[in-house]
Amino acid sequence: IVLIGVSAPELADLYLTPFYNSGHRQPMSGVEIHANAIATLLQGNEIVKPQLIFQILILLFSLIISVILVSTIKPPFCFLSLIGWAIFYGFIVLFLFVNYNIWIDVILIFLQIFFIGLFATIHYYQIEIRREKKLMQFVPQHIVEKLNHKPELLTPGGHRKELTMLFCDIRGFTGWSERLEPEELVLMINEYFDEMANIIAMPGHD
Repeated sequence: IVLIGVSAPELADLYLTPFYNSGHRQPMSGVEIHANAIATLLQGNEIVKPQLIFQILILLFSLIISVILVSTIKPPFCFLSLIGWAIFYGFIVLFLFVNYNIWIDVILIFLQIFFIGLFATIHYYQIEIRREKKLMQFVPQHIVEKLNHKPELLTPGGHRKELTMLFCDIRGFTGWSERLEPEELVLMINEYFDEMANIIAMPGHD
């Protein structure tokens, strides 16, 4: 097979291809493009794209792997595991392309992994925020923050310790609660608790 064409730049039969020189952006002449295409067909070296059903199976398989990762690993580590899965998948696609001329789309898989990781992270932090709000209804905020940093402190059965407890009654509290505004009553109770806590904490008081 003989191809006759031109390669002079003045004749404007030059085109950029995926195989041009990246440093000088050297285009390829049209006749050379045709020559490469014919050589590919004669050698049986053409790129093969899997059938649609196979691509759908790949998407389902990736979806299963991604769901397993986000359901077993908590954020932000689940997002890192998804990045690792995406990199591993990219190496598989590259290996198939280089060694077997099999071209598999990676954009859909990468988008799928990204949105699954993003949704899992947002969902996890929404649950954590709701949990903290419910917990702060019964436990002070500084204790909730301490439990977030050291969850091992919240062990089933609690801890056995020797503690000092004080049971007391404030004379006339019912009448005060009826006369005072809620904000004023809370300030008074907090002030009272601070004074009593300091007395209990003093050495020599049981």
